[in-house]
Amino acid sequence: MTQVLDGPHELCREMFRMDKHVFHKLCSILRQRGLLRDTCGVMIEEQLAIFLNIIGHNERNRVIQERFQHSGETISRYFNNVLKVLLIIQNCIGVIDGMHIPAHVPAKDQSRFRNKKGFLSQNVLAACTFDLQFIFIYPGWEGSAADSRVLRAVLDDPNQNFPHTPEG
Repeated sequence: MTQVLDGPHELCREMFRMDKHVFHKLCSILRQRGLLRDTCGVMIEEQLAIFLNIIGHNERNRVIQERFQHSGETISRYFNNVLKVLLIIQNCIGVIDGMHIPAHVPAKDQSRFRNKKGFLSQNVLAACTFDLQFIFIYPGWEGSAADSRVLRAVLDDPNQNFPHTPEG
């Protein structure tokens, strides 16, 4: 934890999929609101890091056990605790993710549609409910576009009807 949080910003972004200042702010909110608490063996920062490593890298419990030097039961407990808390404070109605779909484009457009792995693709943003029903799909972005850029475009355009949590 110390190595990641005291190291370069890129390391934090790679490990937690989050900038350092955002990670610290989220820990502070969780602590101040009493949603999570430090335990004798695992501080809030480590609990959140466990959660972010699992969801950000699709890691298995066994890999996280080794990385954080805790039992499988401990890893599972803190993952579930953080998940429950984040669902409460985020008032989640579903999940979003970007995916790259293979694309066939004219030669003049190929450089824009070439993704970071070198393949021609279009970046598609999708949202679904927790029971796996699609509630939003935004196709057509060139493969070179970052997921955050596609999301920002959707959020900035009220005509896209991006799903939001209901009032009240």
